[in-house]
Amino acid sequence: MSFELAVPLEPKPNFNYLTPPSKINGIYPARREHGARQVLFEPLFHLNLETGELEPWLGLFMQPDATQRVWTLKVRDGVTWSDLMPKKPLEPEAKRYPFTADDVVFTSTMILGNVNLSAYEASRFRAAVEKVEKIDELTVRFTLRNPNPRFAIENFGDAAFGSLMIMPKHIWENQDASKFAFEKPIGTGPYTLEEYTKDKVTYALDPGWWGAKAGFDLPGAQPDKGGKLPKVRLPEPTELVWRYTEAPETLDLLPKKDLVAPPGDDPAIEGAANAEQPLQPTDWLDATRELSPKEAKLAIEAGGEGKVVTWDDPEKPGWNTACARQLEINTQPTVVTKYTLPGEAPQTPIENPWSDPRLRKALAALIDRTAVGKAYGYTDELVNPQKTWFAATPSTTMFAAYGSMKPFIQAVEAAKFELAPTADPSAAEALFKDAGYAKEGGRYAKDGKALAATIAVIDGTSDAKGADALETQLEAAGIDITIDEQPNERYWGWTVPYGRYQMAYGWLSCGSLAEPYTSMKRYAYSPQEQNKDDPTFDNTGRWTVPAAYKDALAAMASLSLRDSADASKPNPQLVAKMLEAYKVLDEEMPFIPLVQTPRIIAFNTAHWTGWPTSAKPGNPAHDWGSIHKLLQNLEKVQP
Repeated sequence: MSFELAVPLEPKPNFNYLTPPSKINGIYPARREHGARQVLFEPLFHLNLETGELEPWLGLFMQPDATQRVWTLKVRDGVTWSDLMPKKPLEPEAKRYPFTADDVVFTSTMILGNVNLSAYEASRFRAAVEKVEKIDELTVRFTLRNPNPRFAIENFGDAAFGSLMIMPKHIWENQDASKFAFEKPIGTGPYTLEEYTKDKVTYALDPGWWGAKAGFDLPGAQPDKGGKLPKVRLPEPTELVWRYTEAPETLDLLPKKDLVAPPGDDPAIEGAANAEQPLQPTDWLDATRELSPKEAKLAIEAGGEGKVVTWDDPEKPGWNTACARQLEINTQPTVVTKYTLPGEAPQTPIENPWSDPRLRKALAALIDRTAVGKAYGYTDELVNPQKTWFAATPSTTMFAAYGSMKPFIQAVEAAKFELAPTADPSAAEALFKDAGYAKEGGRYAKDGKALAATIAVIDGTSDAKGADALETQLEAAGIDITIDEQPNERYWGWTVPYGRYQMAYGWLSCGSLAEPYTSMKRYAYSPQEQNKDDPTFDNTGRWTVPAAYKDALAAMASLSLRDSADASKPNPQLVAKMLEAYKVLDEEMPFIPLVQTPRIIAFNTAHWTGWPTSAKPGNPAHDWGSIHKLLQNLEKVQP
């Protein structure tokens, strides 16, 4: 089975994910995506993005005390690493090293004591944890610096923003962790490293994998007709390959309906007959990198008969990214937007009418989010009526629209704080009027000065297409819009963190996956709290945070996530405080949610079925983290 990498591999093997790789030709090579985090290592838990449940894997449970500051982890008994201990006298065969609390404590202590382990997971863990203690062979206690009900999800949930993988103490304990390449990696997963080359990484199925022997219930699975849950089993693929291909090659490595099988693959076709026609590729891709809507459409059409599938019907929403798109608005009375090189005189700040919340709310009402979403898709103009494939879906709230966030999204909608999928010109008109603006020659103006905005966006991206669609709408509505397309380095290094923009098209509410606090806290930092020399990516529009918002977020910070009476539901106190804070966002509108952007990964069903789809949900992002649950659902196509 073959998975596609979007970026090249490092020339030499390095499986130390706790230290980021150096750029090669301006690109970070694939170290986190090349299969080790996916199938060789295993997480303590899986965050189910449909239910919000933290499902057990290496860990059985992780519980906080009443203060949310002390957490207790219980790891699963019987887990083993893939390597063997020295054989003892009279033993019939050598045993594998056990995975125990010692490994968890060792990895944690190693990270806490070494600031050179600078991967995001390591830095986040150090910032959160004060100390780690072994209670017994299967139990670990974490004492945090501050109460944090999200600690388990943030650090061990195996989701979009990384998960702390436990390393084998018996391999790492005598190494300089910041320099150790771990070129012969050892994990607890069902696959072991077979080969690493500059072009691909190959893993072989481990028939002695502990998980198959344990046969525990597959987390998140649905029971069969008899009410029985499927058990974890040895995955069917005997070999997994992660390989880098140039983007133009991708579609050539997927099935084609007009091509025949290579000689020997189809007993009904003679080899000589095969040789007279174009052949199907023998070097298959089973799972692609992230595709553009056009690439995905072409792949699906070329495959025919369901040979290439994505999350859903291409005319329906795709699986969404974890970061919904939005329009960030600088709320300061004056702003700087013109780029200057070091040593050049900076631009004199210009007046910023968008410091008025009435204008920000009017702008939100003017936006047709459905039309913005259409800009992300591929529109086939050769059919009548025209059809758009893989359009982004309108956001109703600031949150990523996963099932795990559904209770919070529904609460915001029920409170009437949601945003409409289409424009509401009459609501916008009333707000403009209240702010003193009226149409003059088709343009909104006040005191003879036309209302205008400059929107920064990263050039050459799908977001730039969204920004163009926004420009078209707002210009037609009577606002002068300038799109400032910028290189990625300038956007993230000069413009956004320093608030050097009037509006910025991006995704700065990113964070929440199963609770609302993580995204909302990004707007709780007042401008005075920003380090002027090294600012963060939080509240980059320098919104003067109202006390009501700060107070609500402060209360949310330590509230448990689940209802004590029904763990399947969110804590009602958390929901109530979230709505208090969201009311302030609705009134002030420091940013405007826009769309949920699709992340399109194509799967080849010629050899394997059971890939994640909307009908059988699962995380299709094979480059984000582990794919153990994905592999459990795959079945080989029989000849």
